[in-house]
Amino acid sequence: MVELLSILEKEESVLLQIENELAQCEHFLMKKDVSLVEDGLVRLEDLLEEFSRLEQTRRDLFEQLKRQLGLSESVSFFDFCKQDSTLMEKLFRLVDRLKDLSHRIERIRSLSEFHQAYFDFLKKLFNPPSFSIYDSKARLGSQEGKSFKAEG
Repeated sequence: MVELLSILEKEESVLLQIENELAQCEHFLMKKDVSLVEDGLVRLEDLLEEFSRLEQTRRDLFEQLKRQLGLSESVSFFDFCKQDSTLMEKLFRLVDRLKDLSHRIERIRSLSEFHQAYFDFLKKLFNPPSFSIYDSKARLGSQEGKSFKAEG
């Protein structure tokens, strides 16, 4: 149980670091500083790998505990945590962190979509589509020698 608590605390700590990194990325996006966003993404990847390792360690430890305690394979981690108020508290704090991350990610997604639409708008301003001067019926036709007339 102590090991599970320790892993849950480490997971929460990593999620807090991820949230801080996402907050910085959001700030850098607002400042339009792409190089700092890229640096933040590299750090985020490292933190996500660390969280994934911790999560797998927690799963392995839980499976080991189920075998040692003779619990059914169908017992979920949530059901197991119900037996101990400290475990349950840690689990709920972890879930709250994940919810916070979800909201932060949604804000960043909205912000990036806005910036993408803005850049598309600027691109259209600077590179207007070339329209033909004549429609499909208009054409230049020649008439006697060097004079031209428009037919349509």
